[in-house]
Amino acid sequence: MGGTPFVDVLCPLTALFNILLHAEYSMLPNSGLGEIDVSYGDDSNVKEDAANAVNKEWVEKLQQLLCCPVCYEMIRPSVDICSNGHSVCLKCRCRLSQCPICSADFVKAKNIMLAQIAEYVKYPCPNTIGGCEEVYYLRDEEIHLKKCRYIVHRCKIDNCDWIGKKDELKSHVENLHQEDIWKKEWNFAGSRKFEHNDTSSDEFGKLLVIEKELFWMLSNYDCEKKKLYKSFQYIGSKETAKRFSYQICLKSSDDRRQFLFKSAMDDDNRNGSDAFDSPNCTVIDFSVLKSFSTYSPENKLKYLYTITRL
Repeated sequence: MGGTPFVDVLCPLTALFNILLHAEYSMLPNSGLGEIDVSYGDDSNVKEDAANAVNKEWVEKLQQLLCCPVCYEMIRPSVDICSNGHSVCLKCRCRLSQCPICSADFVKAKNIMLAQIAEYVKYPCPNTIGGCEEVYYLRDEEIHLKKCRYIVHRCKIDNCDWIGKKDELKSHVENLHQEDIWKKEWNFAGSRKFEHNDTSSDEFGKLLVIEKELFWMLSNYDCEKKKLYKSFQYIGSKETAKRFSYQICLKSSDDRRQFLFKSAMDDDNRNGSDAFDSPNCTVIDFSVLKSFSTYSPENKLKYLYTITRL
């Protein structure tokens, strides 16, 4: 790695620390950056508005560091980087094969510095588009989202940009992604041809409509890692998602062999690679898929899915 990425990161940080060079400040318990107590020695002439100005500039500098260069939204952990150290948000990273700033490839390493900075900056609620005006530290997001009255949901099909209310999602998918909406029962079957020598990864999502409930079934055939990832998400609150579980059964064509995975259900707040990093995600090695497909007609994999209301 060259020196450029360190200059990119350290220059704003240097300016930031220069602001506070002569300030004596202390963090109030559980306060975060918005409540830094700033004083300048024993100089009683320093007014409260000076302290507020320092606080404001501090926060603005950190927000600039966390601004995605593509969509201009604030980057959330975990933070992917390119080989030159530039970062983008997770949503944009899923759409890009190269860095939008320098065209370098992305690497597996994470930008730990930005992830640590993000802990001390207030973020807007992801439901801003629905009308929510709350801002909070990421550590408080789970508490806020449990009671947020403005929940919106993202379409997870083919990098679609649509965001809207839950009762609008089904109509959106029916109108624009007709082939990617499955109206199923609580138990349903599926199949897919497995190409043993395929070198092209494939990531896709399906909207499941089961009675009056909506779920995402997200799949990622990762040829680099040689693993299949399958994530099931309840479209709704995290609390309601806990009332469901899912099961995947991979079966041989003669039904004599099976691979069974059962797990709790995620809510749909996880996006992109974050969905496949969840402990509730099913991960199957390609060697297992190969063993099941070798003796099947046309190398097809046979799945049986079950979603259970607890």
